[in-house]
Amino acid sequence: MIKVAADSFILICEVNAAGDGVAVTGYEGAGSRLTVPSEVEYGSKRLPVTAIDKKAFLGLRGLRDITLPATVTDIGDWALSQCIHLTNVTVEKGGRPAFQRGVFEGSKRIESIRLSEFNDDDMPYLLAATVKRLPAAYLLRDKDIGTAVWYEKWDLALSSFLKLDDFEGFTDRALCGEEDISYDGVGMVDGEMPGESTEYLKEVGRNKCYLCLLRLMHDNNLTDEFRETLCEYVTARAKGRGTGSAWSLFKEEFKDNKEYLELYLDTIKPTTEEIDAMLRDLGDDMATAKAYILKASSGQDKKDSFFDELSL
Repeated sequence: MIKVAADSFILICEVNAAGDGVAVTGYEGAGSRLTVPSEVEYGSKRLPVTAIDKKAFLGLRGLRDITLPATVTDIGDWALSQCIHLTNVTVEKGGRPAFQRGVFEGSKRIESIRLSEFNDDDMPYLLAATVKRLPAAYLLRDKDIGTAVWYEKWDLALSSFLKLDDFEGFTDRALCGEEDISYDGVGMVDGEMPGESTEYLKEVGRNKCYLCLLRLMHDNNLTDEFRETLCEYVTARAKGRGTGSAWSLFKEEFKDNKEYLELYLDTIKPTTEEIDAMLRDLGDDMATAKAYILKASSGQDKKDSFFDELSL
């Protein structure tokens, strides 16, 4: 066993069977940022760090940003699972590690997974979505990452997800033995919690709308045809339309985000009546969103927005 200082952590490492590299197997300490070193001292040698072992950082709650060296070729099962505040993952230029099962399972705040060899500002966010919202974690391991083909695969995965009945995943959850589920969304049956199915359906609806807006925001290699599909999907779920899941998402996640506010309004193109309904539905803690919607709907230049005024 080798112990190596890295930022505010002590990394626990083991030499591999071949003796030509080490794997990080665990840690001591705590912190929000970690840069894993590319090599460690072992006797008279310096050995490269070639792997992050299974469950190495499982449940590291305080971690927000981690940078992995290009020498790492394998990230083991659940290595960064249940890191509930993990936001950004960076692999240094030249690195293309193999991501094993459930590497980021339960790490629901991930916003970007950046493979630094690609000069692409959109891909890190779409990669993160494959483990956060889109049931397509296989795209994290796809050989075509960084190419137009990969974007086509991502869009195909999203298209399939949008077409999937929202209730299907809920049924799968039930079949896996989760007992606290209400199948009718109304009452309790055999110990089920009331309303579980309703909440699940709302969550799925928000996820789908989130992914549509994410792709519209990060639109590298996005075809005009699929762009139209995404806009139609969100628009059909705006305030007072369909399930209203796009509006629910807006209130919960995008109310203070200028870029997404603009995108949302540009996408749904609300009528005057719908704008009035949106404003009435916003709470007192949503003054920023209210002011922006009013200003945007008045026909003033969006670039001279309320958000800019806030910074003065």
